[in-house]
Amino acid sequence: MTAGRGLTVGTDNISYFNIFSWRQLYDSQYCPMEFGYCSLNRVLADHGFSFQIIFVIESIVLYMAIFIFTKTMIKESMWSLLPLLFFTLQPFFNALNTSRQYFALGFALIAFVLAYKKKYIFSIICFIVAFSIHYAVAAVLLLAVLVPMLRSSWSSTVILGAYLVSFFVRIIGPEKVMGIFTHLISKYSHYASGNQFDAMGSFQYILFTILIPNIIFVFCLLFDYFVNNRTRNSLLSDKDISIFHSREILLGGSLAYVCLLNAFVGSMSLARFADFFIIFLISYFLYVLSSMDDKRLVMFVVLVIIVTSFISCYYFIGIRGYQSVVPYILME
Repeated sequence: MTAGRGLTVGTDNISYFNIFSWRQLYDSQYCPMEFGYCSLNRVLADHGFSFQIIFVIESIVLYMAIFIFTKTMIKESMWSLLPLLFFTLQPFFNALNTSRQYFALGFALIAFVLAYKKKYIFSIICFIVAFSIHYAVAAVLLLAVLVPMLRSSWSSTVILGAYLVSFFVRIIGPEKVMGIFTHLISKYSHYASGNQFDAMGSFQYILFTILIPNIIFVFCLLFDYFVNNRTRNSLLSDKDISIFHSREILLGGSLAYVCLLNAFVGSMSLARFADFFIIFLISYFLYVLSSMDDKRLVMFVVLVIIVTSFISCYYFIGIRGYQSVVPYILME
């Protein structure tokens, strides 16, 4: 679905396509994106590939990374393909800039897996590749702060505090908070007079967007802390494997996702930071499901996910009319 996407999806695709075409037709050096992504464009253009091959490479990297990351963290292969169902709920191929974010996320997930296995040099190299594709992937470094805090006795305070801060930002408006940084950092001063940070969208849209992720997170948190003794006990074995504990990585990433979503949903530029953490919430949810003893309940939840995915696809394509998310080959 992703590799076969149409070129008419989103508002920035024509710019990406033109940059690629200019490279092929006029040997143009112009490329305003990050150096790694630009280098990939130049190599593909110089060797006569079509622009569509970028989608293929992005999809291969992202979905392989999701499978490897989920399998490593949950340690059960059967759950590693389920995140793909969730991604039909997030049509990240709406715009190429967002698609590029997920491309970078793929390498970042591989970097986490390598760090988990104590291959730190390769992990750093992989993260540099991710950073060269989209600078904003540096947001995942937030986990370097969150994970140690969640391992401490202050974990409950950290979670509650993060929630309070996210709702405080939502109340006062993310554009006011970011206005401080745009005036301090000259590189981003041009954003101060624009509306890229303004929170737009109706109250119903914002509520619907944040409601489901927050319900999933709270459910996982309560189940993990008060019901699932086996999950808590499995943490002990993690300590013998790596300083990067699977539970804290998933919990920290999930917390970052819901809090960034709560704070910035509706803000065109800032809400994108939450996208880097969505796979952590999905994996944390599967982490909890995989440890449930009632397998009938688990299968019911999986069926709900599948049905919801199809309903979501129908909504976006059949009702909202986003027909370009259907592979252009099928359209023809």
